[in-house]
This record gives sequence, structure tokens and C-alpha cells, in this order.
Amino acid sequence: GLLRGTGIALLIVAPLVAFARPPTVRLGSLQIARGIVFGLTAAATYGGSTVLLRWALDDSGLTMLGGLVAHGAAALVLIASLALPGRLRGLREVDSTAFKLFVAVTAIMTLAQVLRFAALESADAAVVAPLTETMAFFGVGFAFLLNRDTEAFNPLVLLGIVLAAAGAIAITL
Repeated sequence: GLLRGTGIALLIVAPLVAFARPPTVRLGSLQIARGIVFGLTAAATYGGSTVLLRWALDDSGLTMLGGLVAHGAAALVLIASLALPGRLRGLREVDSTAFKLFVAVTAIMTLAQVLRFAALESADAAVVAPLTETMAFFGVGFAFLLNRDTEAFNPLVLLGIVLAAAGAIAITL
């Protein structure tokens, strides 16, 4: 209905508002270009996987198996990457605080994926996809709360976060 349409419109408008004015970034242009390429590639592959997951999980009761397969495959790729020269040494040089944060993030991301699989098993991708795509705004919101010194924020970014949250809420009502 109207509320769902409003929610979708807010989710479309939110990134346009948030990124209407490019932030001042202190990185080199190569780093920015790499970040953009990796970000767009991640968005395309993650977005495409939503449809495939819904098709595979469609009321199957295999949420946990889906999470296990996805994370097992990712873990194999990451473990294999340790064979690259210097990678294992670099891993040993990570300090204990950073290592604990990596472990915490791993647990949180695993839980997030299992919940995503559960949502896609239970509901249409047209409902789940817009809700899960708001994760970018939650990430920016948490970055604002926890990491303001190294991130570029302006009032439009904050407005975009609020619009995305309102859109996600409107879709679910």
C-alpha cells in the first residue's frame, strides 16, 4: 500500500541525500578508486545473492545449513589466502586488541548472515532486500557514534541515515 511505497521511496531517496555532497577525504585517489570498485562489486554480488538465496531457501528450513555453507566457503577462501607470501606473518603481527575486535566482528557478521538467511527463507526478497540494504546506513550510523574522528560526516549524511531508518520501518508496518 501507500505506507510500503513511502518506505521504498525513502530508501531510494536516503542515499541520494546522504551523498549529495561528496565528503572531504584525506586518502589518495588510488585508495578512493579501489574503495569505490570494491564497494560497487560487493553491492552487486551481495544484491544478486539475495534473489539466489530466496530461491534456494524458499520455505526449506535450511537456514542454518545455508549459513554454514556460506561461511564455510568464505573461510576456505580466506584460509587459502594465507598461503600468499607475507600474509601469515602479517596475521601474527596483529595486536591482541585488534584480534579480539576481528573475532567479535566475525561473530556479529555470522549472526547477521544467519538472520538474513532466516528472513529470506520466511519472506519474499522484495520485502527482505530493502530492509537488509539499510545495513549500509546502520554501518554509517555506528561509524558516526564510534569513529567520528576518522570518518567524514555532514548533516546530509545524518539525514540520509534517518530517512533510511524511517523507510525500513515503513516497509515493515
